[in-house]
Amino acid sequence: MVKQALKPDGCVFFVDSLLNQQSTALNHAALHQQGYSERKLNDGRTYRVVKIFHEPTQLEKALQKLDWSGSIYRTANYFLYGLVY
Repeated sequence: MVKQALKPDGCVFFVDSLLNQQSTALNHAALHQQGYSERKLNDGRTYRVVKIFHEPTQLEKALQKLDWSGSIYRTANYFLYGLVY
């Protein structure tokens, strides 16, 4: 769907979070590598958020199978980012 929304020769830059327990808010439960995290709002409501934590090489290979090219990187602690086309 994203590729179809691009102009010819368009590209996508993205930023996502890595699995790092230090990146969560103090009032949030620990992150789960299984694909979800608990998020507590200021009004007290709690939600389970689906989250898939990727590693750069795995995500790059998965995107190549979907006919995307480009490079994906990670920062030292918190972020995954890339430019694909």
